[in-house]
Amino acid sequence: EGIARPVRVTGTSSTGVAKGKGMDTEDSITLTVQWENLKTKNLGCAVYTSSWVAPKADVHSQQRFFYMGSTGEVTV
Repeated sequence: EGIARPVRVTGTSSTGVAKGKGMDTEDSITLTVQWENLKTKNLGCAVYTSSWVAPKADVHSQQRFFYMGSTGEVTV
C-alpha cells in the first residue's frame, strides 16, 4: 500500500464467440497499466488479462502469475 500509483491505464477487448452464442459481452478484456514508484519515480508496466472464452484444453487449469523485475522474475 502506498508504494506505486497507476499513471496510465489502457483497456481493450475481444468479441465474437460469446456474441455468436447470443451473449452480449466481450470474450476477453486486457488492461495495460503503467505504474509509477512513489519513492523513486521509476516507471513499470503490467498487463492484466481476463478471458471467458477458450478452446477445450487445460488453459483455465493453468492460471498463473508472472512477474519480471529489474533483479529477477517470479512465476506462481
